[in-house]
Amino acid sequence: MRDHNWSFAAWEVSKIENRIQEGSLVVHVDSHFDDVPDGLVVRGLFEAKSKEDIMKVSRSYDRSLGQVPESNLMHIDNFIWALIGRGTIEEVIFVSRDKLELNVLPDVREEYAHCLPEN
Repeated sequence: MRDHNWSFAAWEVSKIENRIQEGSLVVHVDSHFDDVPDGLVVRGLFEAKSKEDIMKVSRSYDRSLGQVPESNLMHIDNFIWALIGRGTIEEVIFVSRDKLELNVLPDVREEYAHCLPEN
């Protein structure tokens, strides 16, 4: 899948349709971690309830048209933290040769506490 933001939609719609439960496990196989935490500030992320809402949140921009992305959009590298923030996934196993360090929950919680829903 070129535009990973649509995998966010697939997981969220599956949750709405009761095909997966909250707190699921993801095995992410990719050359990059795709763990950019600004997925937690995607416009409409926590308000989305319906399939239509999820599709709207998942929509990004078309790189092939040379569009400049707006801020606070779902992108190919921030969908994992969006799923974690919504409680759809709880754990991720990364299979990757990426040499960068993963973002860890305590650090992300500290930096993005203002935009996370109360548990």
